[in-house]
Amino acid sequence: MRWLEAEADEVPSAVLYLHGAGGRGRTTTVAVALLMHQDLRLIEAEELVTRAWRAATLSPAQRAFLEDLATHLAETEVAQPELADVSAAGDG
Repeated sequence: MRWLEAEADEVPSAVLYLHGAGGRGRTTTVAVALLMHQDLRLIEAEELVTRAWRAATLSPAQRAFLEDLATHLAETEVAQPELADVSAAGDG
């Protein structure tokens, strides 16, 4: 994901297109995972994808992968809390 974030930083208006065989299964998994990396919870990401692609489906294995990813992202967030933004702090 770091390479994708780096590319997005270089071209903020860039659009990412996903293409697969009918937009099901693997494409759905990748779309949901990308949204989860943008700080959406699994349920929110899946709802957003299924609203865009009504035929979007996940196999039990794909759902398990995304649940594991959600756990990993939550653990990473706890282990590496974001630094406070002090750029707007004044001198006084």
